[in-house]
Order: sequence, then C-alpha cells, then structure tokens
Amino acid sequence: MTQLTDWITAVSTLLTAPVAVFSGLAAWFTYQGAKRNTSVLTEVRLGWAPGNFLKANLSLTNLDVEKIQIISIEIVSPKEIQLHKAVEKSISSYQQILEPDSLATKRLSVGWEVNQSGQEYSIDGHRFGGNKVTIPFYVRSSRLHPQQMLKFRLRYSTSSLSVRNKALLARAIIPAAPSKSTDDKVSSNI
Repeated sequence: MTQLTDWITAVSTLLTAPVAVFSGLAAWFTYQGAKRNTSVLTEVRLGWAPGNFLKANLSLTNLDVEKIQIISIEIVSPKEIQLHKAVEKSISSYQQILEPDSLATKRLSVGWEVNQSGQEYSIDGHRFGGNKVTIPFYVRSSRLHPQQMLKFRLRYSTSSLSVRNKALLARAIIPAAPSKSTDDKVSSNI
C-alpha cells in the first residue's frame, strides 16, 4: 500500500510542476505588461489665458529604462477644440512670455526627447538631461466651459526594437473661469 501511495505522490508532483511553472510565467508576463504601461506618467494643468484661450501645461515623466521621443499631441475630445503652439514673445531685453500661435490645428508636432531616469547632470547650477519635461500649448474653442473634461492623445516612440510607437491619453478638467476683481465690478457699475 505504501508503494501505491508513493507512486500517487510522485505522479501528482510531476503533474503539478508544469502547472506551477506556467502560472509563474503568466504572472511574470502580466507584471511586465503592467509595469510597461505605467512607465510614462502624464499630468495636464489648465489655466485661463486672455482671448478665450486655455493655457495647457502637459508634464511628462519618463520612468522607462530607455529614452523616449515625444512625437505629437492631439485632441481626442471634444472634437471642435483647436490647439495652438506656445511661442515666446520678448517684452523686454530680459523677459519673455508665452503666447498662442495664430495657426490652429488638431495635432501639434513636438519632437522633444526625454531621457530615462538617472541621466540628469548639472553645470553651474543648471540641470540638464532630466526625465521630466513640461510642454506648454494653448487650447481654444467657443464651446469651452468650466468642469468640462478635455482628453489629449500623446504619441511617443522608444528606441526599442520590439515596440516603437505608442500612445497614451492625458485628461484634464477645465477650471472655473476667473472672476472679476472687486475694482472691476465697482467700475462697471458706475
């Protein structure tokens, strides 16, 4: 009877080993896929600007093990929104501001590179080669209203041979419109 018990134990061990290996591999591949999907973090901050524009700052942090290149930003919803590049304008010899470009489009070409973590260096107190960038641009539509959700698609590529082009969504809610100051309200009532 003990020989039969020993054989049953040996056969059951032999059959459960491939199942355990398969389960372990499936868990590892699932973890790698989840880790890969969260390797680029995005955040969009919106603020009202003159001329019925919203100034958008899309911050991107690269947590991947390789450098990425940002290809473009495009609007997903609502469809009637127009995107404008942020261009620098000199207001004095030492001060510059950002303004919306006059050309409106649905897709902004970017072409910026973002290093992987650990590539940052400093020269004379200035940082270079970081893994975080902020892309300024402007959004305009006659139908924008506070608490509306905007969705942008960020397209980027990696130097990997297996997967080159990727896309991820960035979302933001339009903030409340700036209220008039008390001085403006008093002067408009006079």
